[in-house]
Amino acid sequence: MDPISKALERAQSEKPSARDWVRPTRPADNVEEEQSPRLEESSIETVDFDSEVLRNHHILCGDKLDDLVVRDRYRVLRTRVLQLMRQNHWKTLGVTSPGASAGKTLTSINLCMSLVVDSSNDVILLDADLRNSSLASDLGVPVQHGIVDYLASDELIPEDVLLQHTRTPNLKLFPGRRVGESATTPELLNSTRMAELIVTLRDQSESTIVVVDLPPVFVGDDVISLAPLLDCFLLLIDGTSTKIDELSEAVGILAKHNLLGTVLNKSEARGHTFGGYYQSGAPE
Repeated sequence: MDPISKALERAQSEKPSARDWVRPTRPADNVEEEQSPRLEESSIETVDFDSEVLRNHHILCGDKLDDLVVRDRYRVLRTRVLQLMRQNHWKTLGVTSPGASAGKTLTSINLCMSLVVDSSNDVILLDADLRNSSLASDLGVPVQHGIVDYLASDELIPEDVLLQHTRTPNLKLFPGRRVGESATTPELLNSTRMAELIVTLRDQSESTIVVVDLPPVFVGDDVISLAPLLDCFLLLIDGTSTKIDELSEAVGILAKHNLLGTVLNKSEARGHTFGGYYQSGAPE
Protein backbone atom coordinates (compact mmCIF):
# COMPACT_ATOMS: atom_id res chain seq x y z
CA MET A 1 0.00 0.00 0.00
CA ASP A 2 1.43 3.43 -0.97
CA PRO A 3 2.19 6.05 1.76
CA ILE A 4 -0.80 8.25 0.96
CA SER A 5 -3.24 5.31 1.16
CA LYS A 6 -1.73 4.28 4.48
CA ALA A 7 -2.05 7.83 5.80
CA LEU A 8 -5.66 8.07 4.69
CA GLU A 9 -6.48 4.70 6.27
CA ARG A 10 -5.05 5.90 9.57
CA ALA A 11 -6.88 9.22 9.25
CA GLN A 12 -10.26 7.48 8.99
CA SER A 13 -9.98 6.34 12.62
CA GLU A 14 -9.09 9.81 13.92
CA LYS A 15 -11.64 12.41 15.08
CA PRO A 16 -12.10 14.97 13.81
CA SER A 17 -11.15 13.84 10.32
CA ALA A 18 -8.48 15.95 8.64
CA ARG A 19 -10.60 15.94 5.49
CA ASP A 20 -13.56 17.27 7.50
CA TRP A 21 -11.24 19.96 8.87
CA VAL A 22 -10.50 21.17 5.37
CA ARG A 23 -13.88 20.40 3.85
CA PRO A 24 -16.50 20.17 6.64
CA THR A 25 -19.54 17.97 6.02
CA ARG A 26 -22.76 19.92 5.64
CA PRO A 27 -25.02 19.16 8.66
CA ALA A 28 -28.57 17.87 8.25
CA ASP A 29 -31.28 20.51 8.02
CA ASN A 30 -32.77 19.54 11.38
CA VAL A 31 -29.43 19.64 13.23
CA GLU A 32 -28.08 22.85 14.68
CA GLU A 33 -24.85 23.73 12.94
CA GLU A 34 -21.85 23.93 15.28
CA GLN A 35 -19.15 24.33 12.67
CA SER A 36 -18.18 27.48 10.85
CA PRO A 37 -20.57 27.84 7.88
CA ARG A 38 -19.19 27.54 4.35
CA LEU A 39 -18.77 30.92 2.78
CA GLU A 40 -21.03 31.94 -0.06
CA GLU A 41 -19.13 32.58 -3.28
CA SER A 42 -20.01 36.27 -3.21
CA SER A 43 -18.48 36.63 0.28
CA ILE A 44 -15.14 35.01 -0.53
CA GLU A 45 -12.41 37.57 -0.06
CA THR A 46 -9.74 37.71 -2.71
CA VAL A 47 -6.26 39.14 -2.46
CA ASP A 48 -4.76 41.32 -5.13
CA PHE A 49 -1.07 41.63 -5.87
CA ASP A 50 0.77 44.94 -5.82
CA SER A 51 2.77 45.00 -9.05
CA GLU A 52 5.48 47.11 -7.41
CA VAL A 53 5.95 44.50 -4.66
CA LEU A 54 6.07 41.73 -7.24
CA ARG A 55 8.68 43.52 -9.34
CA ASN A 56 10.81 44.20 -6.26
CA HIS A 57 10.88 40.44 -5.73
CA HIS A 58 11.49 39.66 -9.44
CA ILE A 59 8.05 38.10 -9.83
CA LEU A 60 6.24 38.13 -13.17
CA CYS A 61 3.20 40.39 -13.25
CA GLY A 62 1.82 39.34 -16.63
CA ASP A 63 2.00 42.80 -18.18
CA LYS A 64 4.15 44.61 -20.73
CA LEU A 65 6.70 45.60 -18.10
CA ASP A 66 7.79 42.00 -17.51
CA ASP A 67 11.27 41.10 -18.71
CA LEU A 68 10.51 39.27 -21.95
CA VAL A 69 13.54 36.97 -21.68
CA VAL A 70 12.64 35.89 -18.15
CA ARG A 71 8.98 35.45 -19.09
CA ASP A 72 9.84 33.30 -22.09
CA ARG A 73 12.16 31.10 -20.04
CA TYR A 74 9.42 30.45 -17.52
CA ARG A 75 7.10 29.60 -20.38
CA VAL A 76 9.57 27.01 -21.59
CA LEU A 77 9.79 25.60 -18.06
CA ARG A 78 5.99 25.59 -17.76
CA THR A 79 5.52 23.78 -21.07
CA ARG A 80 8.05 21.10 -20.25
CA VAL A 81 6.63 20.57 -16.76
CA LEU A 82 3.07 20.32 -18.09
CA GLN A 83 4.08 17.86 -20.79
CA LEU A 84 5.70 15.50 -18.31
CA MET A 85 2.97 15.83 -15.67
CA ARG A 86 0.12 15.27 -18.13
CA GLN A 87 1.91 12.40 -19.76
CA ASN A 88 2.16 10.64 -16.39
CA HIS A 89 -1.18 11.89 -14.94
CA TRP A 90 0.67 13.71 -12.14
CA LYS A 91 -0.94 16.60 -10.28
CA THR A 92 1.45 17.49 -7.43
CA LEU A 93 4.88 19.06 -7.97
CA GLY A 94 7.48 19.77 -5.29
CA VAL A 95 10.11 22.48 -5.81
CA THR A 96 13.29 22.24 -3.75
CA SER A 97 17.06 22.82 -3.83
CA PRO A 98 20.13 21.25 -2.22
CA GLY A 99 20.72 24.29 0.01
CA ALA A 100 19.27 27.67 0.85
CA SER A 101 19.05 30.78 -1.36
CA ALA A 102 18.82 28.94 -4.69
CA GLY A 103 15.63 30.72 -5.74
CA LYS A 104 13.10 27.92 -5.23
CA THR A 105 10.34 30.18 -3.87
CA LEU A 106 10.78 32.65 -6.74
CA THR A 107 10.73 29.79 -9.23
CA SER A 108 7.65 28.27 -7.58
CA ILE A 109 5.77 31.58 -7.81
CA ASN A 110 6.81 32.42 -11.37
CA LEU A 111 6.07 28.89 -12.55
CA CYS A 112 2.55 29.24 -11.12
CA MET A 113 2.15 32.65 -12.76
CA SER A 114 3.06 31.00 -16.06
CA LEU A 115 0.79 28.01 -15.49
CA VAL A 116 -2.34 30.13 -14.95
CA VAL A 117 -1.85 31.94 -18.26
CA ASP A 118 -3.56 28.82 -19.62
CA SER A 119 -7.07 29.03 -18.15
CA SER A 120 -7.43 25.24 -18.27
CA ASN A 121 -5.10 24.98 -15.25
CA ASP A 122 -6.36 25.50 -11.70
CA VAL A 123 -3.21 26.10 -9.68
CA ILE A 124 -2.70 25.93 -5.92
CA LEU A 125 0.61 27.21 -4.55
CA LEU A 126 1.43 25.70 -1.15
CA ASP A 127 4.18 27.03 1.13
CA ALA A 128 5.62 24.00 2.96
CA ASP A 129 8.91 25.62 3.97
CA LEU A 130 7.91 26.12 7.59
CA ARG A 131 11.47 26.84 8.67
CA ASN A 132 11.72 29.87 6.37
CA SER A 133 8.23 30.65 5.15
CA SER A 134 8.42 33.56 2.69
CA LEU A 135 5.65 33.04 0.13
CA ALA A 136 3.23 35.56 1.66
CA SER A 137 5.86 38.24 2.26
CA ASP A 138 7.29 37.86 -1.25
CA LEU A 139 3.82 38.31 -2.74
CA GLY A 140 2.92 41.06 -0.29
CA VAL A 141 -0.33 39.44 0.86
CA PRO A 142 -1.81 39.20 4.37
CA VAL A 143 -2.26 35.80 6.01
CA GLN A 144 -5.06 34.90 8.41
CA HIS A 145 -4.71 31.13 8.27
CA GLY A 146 -1.77 29.08 7.05
CA ILE A 147 -0.64 25.51 6.83
CA VAL A 148 0.60 25.75 10.43
CA ASP A 149 -2.99 26.42 11.57
CA TYR A 150 -4.17 23.37 9.66
CA LEU A 151 -1.51 21.04 11.00
CA ALA A 152 -1.47 22.22 14.61
CA SER A 153 -5.17 22.75 15.32
CA ASP A 154 -8.33 20.66 15.57
CA GLU A 155 -10.53 23.67 14.78
CA LEU A 156 -12.84 23.21 11.82
CA ILE A 157 -12.27 25.98 9.29
CA PRO A 158 -14.02 26.11 5.90
CA GLU A 159 -11.91 25.39 2.85
CA ASP A 160 -12.61 28.83 1.38
CA VAL A 161 -11.00 30.44 4.42
CA LEU A 162 -7.90 28.25 4.27
CA LEU A 163 -7.22 28.78 0.59
CA GLN A 164 -6.50 32.36 -0.36
CA HIS A 165 -8.28 33.24 -3.58
CA THR A 166 -6.41 35.76 -5.71
CA ARG A 167 -7.51 38.15 -8.42
CA THR A 168 -5.15 36.30 -10.72
CA PRO A 169 -7.56 33.88 -12.43
CA ASN A 170 -7.21 30.22 -11.45
CA LEU A 171 -4.54 30.84 -8.78
CA LYS A 172 -5.02 30.03 -5.08
CA LEU A 173 -2.49 30.29 -2.27
CA PHE A 174 -1.95 28.27 0.89
CA PRO A 175 0.69 30.22 2.87
CA GLY A 176 2.85 28.54 5.48
CA ARG A 177 2.27 30.90 8.39
CA ARG A 178 1.34 34.46 9.16
CA VAL A 179 3.90 37.13 8.23
CA GLY A 180 6.10 37.77 11.26
CA GLU A 181 5.03 34.60 13.05
CA SER A 182 7.94 32.68 14.54
CA ALA A 183 9.12 29.50 12.84
CA THR A 184 7.18 26.40 13.85
CA THR A 185 8.40 22.87 14.39
CA PRO A 186 8.83 21.26 10.96
CA GLU A 187 7.75 17.91 12.42
CA LEU A 188 4.21 19.07 11.60
CA LEU A 189 4.93 18.20 7.98
CA ASN A 190 5.51 14.53 8.84
CA SER A 191 1.92 13.83 9.86
CA THR A 192 -1.26 12.15 8.72
CA ARG A 193 -2.93 15.55 8.41
CA MET A 194 -0.28 16.71 5.96
CA ALA A 195 -0.80 13.62 3.82
CA GLU A 196 -4.54 14.17 3.72
CA LEU A 197 -4.12 17.87 2.97
CA ILE A 198 -2.12 17.04 -0.16
CA VAL A 199 -4.81 14.60 -1.29
CA THR A 200 -7.62 17.09 -0.60
CA LEU A 201 -5.93 19.91 -2.52
CA ARG A 202 -5.01 17.59 -5.38
CA ASP A 203 -8.62 16.48 -5.73
CA GLN A 204 -10.11 19.99 -5.94
CA SER A 205 -10.80 19.41 -9.63
CA GLU A 206 -9.58 17.43 -12.61
CA SER A 207 -7.56 20.44 -13.76
CA THR A 208 -5.92 21.16 -10.40
CA ILE A 209 -2.13 21.36 -10.20
CA VAL A 210 -0.56 21.70 -6.74
CA VAL A 211 2.88 23.32 -6.62
CA VAL A 212 4.60 22.87 -3.25
CA ASP A 213 7.45 25.19 -2.25
CA LEU A 214 9.56 22.81 -0.14
CA PRO A 215 12.48 23.37 2.22
CA PRO A 216 15.97 22.63 0.89
CA VAL A 217 16.82 18.92 0.66
CA PHE A 218 19.60 19.08 3.24
CA VAL A 219 17.82 21.25 5.80
CA GLY A 220 16.35 18.66 8.15
CA ASP A 221 14.38 15.66 6.88
CA ASP A 222 11.37 17.62 5.59
CA VAL A 223 11.81 16.79 1.89
CA ILE A 224 12.49 13.12 2.59
CA SER A 225 9.33 12.97 4.71
CA LEU A 226 7.16 14.69 2.08
CA ALA A 227 8.64 13.05 -1.01
CA PRO A 228 6.30 9.99 -0.99
CA LEU A 229 3.27 12.32 -0.90
CA LEU A 230 4.14 14.18 -4.12
CA ASP A 231 4.09 13.02 -7.73
CA CYS A 232 7.25 14.70 -9.01
CA PHE A 233 9.96 17.29 -8.30
CA LEU A 234 12.02 20.13 -9.70
CA LEU A 235 15.48 20.73 -8.23
CA LEU A 236 16.83 24.30 -8.14
CA ILE A 237 20.58 24.84 -8.42
CA ASP A 238 22.47 27.96 -7.37
CA GLY A 239 25.16 28.33 -10.02
CA THR A 240 27.34 30.36 -7.62
CA SER A 241 27.24 28.17 -4.52
CA THR A 242 25.81 24.66 -5.08
CA LYS A 243 28.60 22.10 -4.75
CA ILE A 244 28.81 19.17 -7.15
CA ASP A 245 28.67 16.60 -4.34
CA GLU A 246 25.56 18.26 -2.88
CA LEU A 247 23.93 18.29 -6.30
CA SER A 248 24.80 14.65 -6.92
CA GLU A 249 23.41 13.54 -3.57
CA ALA A 250 20.21 15.60 -3.98
CA VAL A 251 19.64 14.18 -7.47
CA GLY A 252 20.15 10.68 -6.07
CA ILE A 253 17.50 11.26 -3.41
CA LEU A 254 14.90 12.83 -5.70
CA ALA A 255 15.51 10.49 -8.63
CA LYS A 256 13.66 7.85 -6.59
CA HIS A 257 10.61 10.14 -6.58
CA ASN A 258 10.22 11.27 -10.22
CA LEU A 259 12.69 14.11 -10.67
CA LEU A 260 11.55 16.08 -13.72
CA GLY A 261 14.82 17.95 -14.02
CA THR A 262 16.87 20.81 -12.63
CA VAL A 263 16.65 24.57 -12.99
CA LEU A 264 19.94 26.49 -12.93
CA ASN A 265 19.82 29.92 -11.28
CA LYS A 266 22.58 32.54 -11.05
CA SER A 267 24.63 30.92 -13.77
CA GLU A 268 28.01 32.54 -14.34
CA ALA A 269 28.18 31.04 -17.84
CA ARG A 270 25.10 31.31 -20.03
CA GLY A 271 24.04 28.06 -21.62
CA HIS A 272 25.76 25.89 -19.00
CA THR A 273 23.78 22.90 -17.75
CA PHE A 274 24.36 20.28 -15.10
CA GLY A 275 24.50 16.57 -15.88
CA GLY A 276 22.20 16.55 -18.89
CA TYR A 277 19.25 18.09 -17.05
CA TYR A 278 17.62 21.09 -18.63
CA GLN A 279 18.25 24.69 -17.66
CA SER A 280 15.36 27.09 -17.54
CA GLY A 281 13.45 29.67 -15.60
CA ALA A 282 15.94 31.85 -13.77
CA PRO A 283 16.93 35.45 -14.46
CA GLU A 284 19.95 34.25 -16.40
